[in-house]
Amino acid sequence: TTKSKYMQLEGAFAKKTLDANCRLYDSNQHSYIRWKTAMDDLNSIKASKQDIDRKYNKLFVAHDTTIDKLSDAETRAEESERTVVKLKENEKLFEDWTSEKTKNTTVVQGYEEEVTELMLVE
Repeated sequence: TTKSKYMQLEGAFAKKTLDANCRLYDSNQHSYIRWKTAMDDLNSIKASKQDIDRKYNKLFVAHDTTIDKLSDAETRAEESERTVVKLKENEKLFEDWTSEKTKNTTVVQGYEEEVTELMLVE
């Protein structure tokens, strides 16, 4: 009869609708699991990025500190080089002064001897 045919069709339609809804639910559940996994991965990547950023900032500060220390060391090295040059100049001046002093001492001794001889002559 028409009523039983209608009931069969309605049952078949309900079964197809239920099956379609089940497949859709399974698909949505699978999509949710993929989405959840992707979100977990994203959060992990964000945490890694933050860790990398912290490490980068520490390295950046360490780099600046190293550059400052290197600059200070270069300045001290330049000052030391200038000091060494001045010391060498002073050593040369001291040698020249010692040589002049020796010459002057010899000349003075010579004059003293001449004066002594002149005094003896008179």
